[in-house]
Amino acid sequence: MAQPSSTPGSKQSTPARKRAAPAGRPSRDPAVVRRRLTEAATRRFAAAGFEGVNSNQIAREAGVGVGTFYNHFRDKHEVHQAVVLDTLEGLQDAVTRAAPDAAAPVEQQVRALVEGVLSFAEGHADRFRVAFGAEAAPHRPPRSARATGDVAQPSRAQVGYSTRATERRLAQLRDAGVLEPTLDPAVAARAFVAMQNEVVCWWLDDPSRATREGVIETLVKLHPAIAAARK
Repeated sequence: MAQPSSTPGSKQSTPARKRAAPAGRPSRDPAVVRRRLTEAATRRFAAAGFEGVNSNQIAREAGVGVGTFYNHFRDKHEVHQAVVLDTLEGLQDAVTRAAPDAAAPVEQQVRALVEGVLSFAEGHADRFRVAFGAEAAPHRPPRSARATGDVAQPSRAQVGYSTRATERRLAQLRDAGVLEPTLDPAVAARAFVAMQNEVVCWWLDDPSRATREGVIETLVKLHPAIAAARK
């Protein structure tokens, strides 16, 4: 079949092509920039601690100007809180996925939850340290929030891994006569979660300190649902 020929000076219509962004140029999409900032902040906080980091360093680590940082966050407190809340969401999802059926034996439930926390921490070590370790921010609202009276920033205990689900489960077990009647579920839940996170951070810093199974086995035995079981 003969192909159409073009004549000198004739114009053939061709599909318009979208100009590609130059290779290597960072995306300016706000969501992408915000993610780069939180990832950079996570690395900086994990390496230097909260007090050892400033907004300029985070911006430089993310490859953006400090003005871009302030387009997304008011100060380092706010980006720290974003990292923590993102970590909590990921941890909660991991624990929910790890949880066995509610009819499973109590020790099996506890073991699954402890393993879920440890697996998440191994896969997101910097985020876990920033949320729960020595790198966590002190309990005080950001300067901008104090100036406006908006002091709703949660404390470290409040932004830590939620204890409410553990507290509810302990109360159910106590009321069912499985646990000692003198156990206070709120106290026990907060004490265990704080201890668990501290131990996991300690182990992440140097896994040679204990075997993975040893960490899990010990935390399972110390869980109030096991330690406070009625004999």
